[in-house]
Amino acid sequence: MTRAVILEQALAAALREPKTDTLDYIHRQFLKSKKRTYVRFLADFLKKYGIKSFDVLPDAAKNEGKYYPYIECDEANIFGDPNGIIQLTSKSISSASSEKILADYILDNLQRLDISVLRAWHTN
Repeated sequence: MTRAVILEQALAAALREPKTDTLDYIHRQFLKSKKRTYVRFLADFLKKYGIKSFDVLPDAAKNEGKYYPYIECDEANIFGDPNGIIQLTSKSISSASSEKILADYILDNLQRLDISVLRAWHTN
């Protein structure tokens, strides 16, 4: 996981003031955890729901200082995304923009997720 300052700030802001039952549930799980950052907490938490990893990766081939935000999913995942690595932009962008896009992607998916789906995920 990269430094992820912008990602951490965006996740913390949304989870500290949850607008949905799902975000409230996730925030309460964070408070119970021993994790010190929301990024590290969500990396572990979302693995239980088929989200293997998320981060921003440098574009070493073309543009120094440019990055790609990505998420990697299992076939069965809580976001309903396809199996594998999903690059969230078509071209490399700044680290700050990559983190913002990644935060928006994660939060948008969590906000539209009904709490009952999250709670029932492992009971099926």
